[in-house]
Amino acid sequence: MSSIYTVIIFLFLIVIIYYIISTKNQQGPFSLNISKKIKDTKKDNIIKKTEKKYHNKEKHLNAIKGALIHAEQASEELEEKYLNKNSKKELTKILDLLKKIKSNLKLTRYELRKIKRKEHNKHKKQIKELYSYVDYLLFEIYNTNIVNNLPENSHEITWNQKIRIIKENVKKIKIGCGHLIKSLETLSNLFEHKLKNTLSELKPEYPTSQTTEELNDTQNSEPYFVNAPSTNVFYGFPPTYDQTGMLNPTEEQKRLYSRPPLFDNQNFYSMSTEITNLFQQYISTKDFTMSHFREYLAEIDYITNHLQKFPKECNSALIIPTYQEEKSIKKTLEKYANCSRSQKVAIFLLENHPKNKNRDNTFLEIQKFRKTNPNIKVFHIYKIFETRVPIGLIRKYITDVALMLKIKSNHTGNLILIGGDADCVEIHKNFFSKIISKFYKNDNLDAIEMKLNFPLKYQFAFPNMWIMHRFFDFCWSYKRNKITPNKAIRMYGPASAIKASSYLMIKGFNPRASLCEDLELSYMLDSGRRNIDYNSKKQFFEYSSISITTNPRRALSAYLSGMNLLGMYSDFEERDDIRTLSWEHLVTKKGKGTIYVGNTFSSSEIREFINSKKEIVPDMGSYLSVFLQESIDWWKFKVEHGWLSQNQFEKMLKKVMNWLKIKYSLDISDQYWTITILNIDKLLIGMNKILKQKHKERFETNIHAIIVDHRTYNSN
Repeated sequence: MSSIYTVIIFLFLIVIIYYIISTKNQQGPFSLNISKKIKDTKKDNIIKKTEKKYHNKEKHLNAIKGALIHAEQASEELEEKYLNKNSKKELTKILDLLKKIKSNLKLTRYELRKIKRKEHNKHKKQIKELYSYVDYLLFEIYNTNIVNNLPENSHEITWNQKIRIIKENVKKIKIGCGHLIKSLETLSNLFEHKLKNTLSELKPEYPTSQTTEELNDTQNSEPYFVNAPSTNVFYGFPPTYDQTGMLNPTEEQKRLYSRPPLFDNQNFYSMSTEITNLFQQYISTKDFTMSHFREYLAEIDYITNHLQKFPKECNSALIIPTYQEEKSIKKTLEKYANCSRSQKVAIFLLENHPKNKNRDNTFLEIQKFRKTNPNIKVFHIYKIFETRVPIGLIRKYITDVALMLKIKSNHTGNLILIGGDADCVEIHKNFFSKIISKFYKNDNLDAIEMKLNFPLKYQFAFPNMWIMHRFFDFCWSYKRNKITPNKAIRMYGPASAIKASSYLMIKGFNPRASLCEDLELSYMLDSGRRNIDYNSKKQFFEYSSISITTNPRRALSAYLSGMNLLGMYSDFEERDDIRTLSWEHLVTKKGKGTIYVGNTFSSSEIREFINSKKEIVPDMGSYLSVFLQESIDWWKFKVEHGWLSQNQFEKMLKKVMNWLKIKYSLDISDQYWTITILNIDKLLIGMNKILKQKHKERFETNIHAIIVDHRTYNSN
């Protein structure tokens, strides 16, 4: 028996040895490649665990975001509706909304604590900061400043004083919730980025791009995508009186009253009015700003023949030009999709670039958006242009695609054309609903202007740009309210909307405009409506405080290239070193919180720079003195062409500079009007007050004080 056992053990050992050898060499009948299987199983488990962790974090972040949105909405409702002189009658409603704010802040704190406990990497510090900020809102602002001033808790001050204190603190909570929501979005993006990096390491096949063949197959199967059939640019290069390519007064009148459809102050188009006849007139007569108008229309016709029909349920078209926006387009589309009534808006997107530039992954990012948002219709056109073209042509091209598709689809009624942006930072949740309701309520409405913001971080980091934006905005605000009889608006890219009938009557975008193509629409409408009887009390233009915050990268590109706000389009496409960086990165790395004044230069030195672009010092074009002088030159030109009188301009400038708190002198006795900055001390004090207040609200910025570069400043 022992010999039998010995033989069995011997045979067993032989089998084991053979199995080990065959497994190692991956040969033989026992070659099961166990080690590889074990490795794959481990890898799969790590992937599953990583994805599970990410989805858990996202679940908590979404719960927090939802709670903060409810707290923000309750704060906004309190501030706007109930905290006023008559609020004593609404005490029950006030208390209910305050309870809602408190419960949502507590929920936010609870969910943040869950994430904080599980997080053990570099993001833990960021989460702790958010947690501390929620504590500040809940215990200091709410429990101390608000609760202590409720009727039953304080008898030392009057009801109106209490309401004022409560209102101030409710506003702080509303602003705080907004800051927290932005921070959560940043955190969510960081988590998503970390997940992609981990999966790319574990699973090299994790999709990040497609081959040309795969891309073509995907594009050909996408019914809402069309490849433009040519690289033609279509527009002409006639001599123009303005370096921006804008129309001169004679051309403006010709466009309004000589080319059909003629601008008519007697006809008003409601949202239910058919515009087919207007569109047929619009395409029937050659556009003098285009050298190949028929070929242009043929290409638009080709594109619309290869697209799905315009959705019947949509009453608006969002127009978005994009150039290498793979990093931002999906997030931007998601922000638009999260707006109320977004399903009433068809999105028309023109992905374009010059022939000498490469295409990025914008298409893939849009496809990802489509999968998660199937109810939002995105019409995507891709076109390579032979050369770099003006923004006016790009906007005209995609807008005309939207209009022609509407007509071909037998889509009834009028259409709202909304300016879009490919890299928005923040959009108000009621952005679309406010626009749509305004056009349906007022049949006479041509266009509306919304509030355009830039991120505060950027403004603190680059105060010169902040001042330039404010100067520009204040001039237009004054002009709208004090000079223009019809309260004309400033249509500015993503913060404007125009009725299709009005767009057609002014013949749309000027295709040769390299700057102010959107503003020119408002100039044309203003010019057309000036001839009307204003006793009729018809309102053609409206301003809405509903806001959109845009990415400041374009302005930063100009500024970091030594240009001011007026030159922000001239070199943008060439700055790929800036395009590849986020504005947040630029603010952190290059923003110094310094004002460069430039009144140390003589007026003749500034004039020589403006005329020749020969710099005395690097980046001279971004100095305030140069910007203001170029702005005065621009406004002088507008005075000479009848936009406003010299007296009106001088009053406007005085008021605007008073708002900015800049002391100045203006000499209009020479060929050139000359402006000189005398003192900006009060401006500096005012900007630092705002910064100090933001620090109290725990606003995140690395700038602690705005300063002046005294090498560039003579105080008078």
